[in-house]
Amino acid sequence: MNKKTTEIEILNGAIVKYGKQLGIPTPYNECVAAFIQVIQNHYSDMF
Repeated sequence: MNKKTTEIEILNGAIVKYGKQLGIPTPYNECVAAFIQVIQNHYSDMF
């Protein structure tokens, strides 16, 4: 891992946002976005 921030919020976050606006569940995108966000928030603790 190179500890760089990802575009997860722009990509998966947009899908989640639009899904909520349209009433379409996006559980996998929510999970992936949350998982990657947790990893990014703990980069300094990992290595």
